[in-house]
Amino acid sequence: MGTSVSPKLSGVRGRLTCHLVAVGKDGSQQTASNWSVDKEGYGTSARPTPLELEDAARLQPPDNDHVDVVTTQGRRLVSVDVRHHWPTPHRDG
Repeated sequence: MGTSVSPKLSGVRGRLTCHLVAVGKDGSQQTASNWSVDKEGYGTSARPTPLELEDAARLQPPDNDHVDVVTTQGRRLVSVDVRHHWPTPHRDG
């Protein structure tokens, strides 16, 4: 069981090939998804509907640091800090 991520991307114009990458606190990386963006893009005037992705990464929640959307050329389009988005286990006593 790994991290479930469901990004919704807008304002992305192509032509691009992108990757959703989960990055661990130790710097390890797991590519969760790949997709292409055509010249109309997503969440643009030419195509107002955002791109919605649902995928899973192999990193366990306490081990995650952030999730990046990057192009095949290495350009980071967005980075989301996920360190504080995991529930803390409740301990009785």
